[in-house]
Amino acid sequence: MNNFVVWFDIPVKNLDRAMKFYSMVMSVELKPMEIGPNKQANFPFAPGVASGSLKETKGSEPSAAGTMLYLNGGEDLSVPLARVEAAGGTIIKSKTRIGENGFMAIFKDTEGNHVALHSRK
Repeated sequence: MNNFVVWFDIPVKNLDRAMKFYSMVMSVELKPMEIGPNKQANFPFAPGVASGSLKETKGSEPSAAGTMLYLNGGEDLSVPLARVEAAGGTIIKSKTRIGENGFMAIFKDTEGNHVALHSRK
């Protein structure tokens, strides 16, 4: 079975600020690029694995409502979650067990989006 999700865009108002936040929280290097008038920064990409971008475009609005995106929290989501507030975000829901599916947590990024982290431990 293939992954159902292949790409995601997280809407942002300030790409530089959002890049600093996600780079720090997720401990990754984001690659900025422009496509026409749109600015975006891509998360690392590997074939067969879903990836995505931060996208600063006219008409895209960060949101605390709507679809919840779960980012991979690694071996233990406590590690990236511990960096959220130092990076300028807010923890909405602390690390919570979700039965046999592991753990999740929700944070608000610097742009106002609510995003979740998931890990097995």
